[in-house]
Amino acid sequence: MCTTDQRTRVGRKYYPAATIQQFLDEIAKNHSIVEVCADPKFPGVTTIYRWLSTDPVFAAEYEKSVQLAAASQLQL
Repeated sequence: MCTTDQRTRVGRKYYPAATIQQFLDEIAKNHSIVEVCADPKFPGVTTIYRWLSTDPVFAAEYEKSVQLAAASQLQL
């Protein structure tokens, strides 16, 4: 994943940093990758899994979002 200014380049498409943050926010709300990626404004499932395996910064942010989702479930 290449970061240029506040946008993230994936192949030929750029994603604003805000879109990536929205994706992580949705994960933190306990939505699955498939559910979130069904919205065309977000990267596809394959792209997300590629980022998770190749981008340690994104993987760490994703893990934080998953932990937030789990913590919110424990509070119910």
